[in-house]
Amino acid sequence: MKTNLIKPIIVGVLLGVAVFWIPFVVVRLFLLFIIIGFIFRLFMWRRWRGNGGSRFAFADRIRGMSDEEYIAFKQNPGQYCREHTAKSPEQKTN
Repeated sequence: MKTNLIKPIIVGVLLGVAVFWIPFVVVRLFLLFIIIGFIFRLFMWRRWRGNGGSRFAFADRIRGMSDEEYIAFKQNPGQYCREHTAKSPEQKTN
């Protein structure tokens, strides 16, 4: 008779504790996911928009060239590149 009474009491206590703590756990997990999502979006926004949205500006510049400008670009790309300028043979000797 004792086992029939102890099992329902233990199950009732466990269910009562679970019902009491679930709102706190759910709210904390929800806030944690919101914070992690905000941080993720912040870093992705910097990655995608960090350079002012000019991700394909160089490709657009090449596409917009006339045939004469493109031939000149292929012969001397250093005059068009700002970051990685190719040195001509005269500059390498100096």
